[in-house]
Amino acid sequence: MGRQLESSFSVDVSDDFSDSDVNEAILQQSKYIAQVEAEACVICCQDFVEGDDISILNCKHPFHHDCARKWLKHQSICPVCRADVQMKN
Repeated sequence: MGRQLESSFSVDVSDDFSDSDVNEAILQQSKYIAQVEAEACVICCQDFVEGDDISILNCKHPFHHDCARKWLKHQSICPVCRADVQMKN
């Protein structure tokens, strides 16, 4: 059927999306700049640290870049708001 993502969470997934699909879904990639209130990546539950590579989806939610890539290889929705992530077919 599927396989489990390597992380602190467990999701049954299948290999549905290519690397180019994932790249198309990431709206922006940048370095994290610390805010007044700490934010965390909801995929791995780790706080963002100044200088982390982050990816921002079209719904404007940020994630660690590697976490977003792993998530988007198997899911086409945002893990925060469940908005459809626009991927090229």
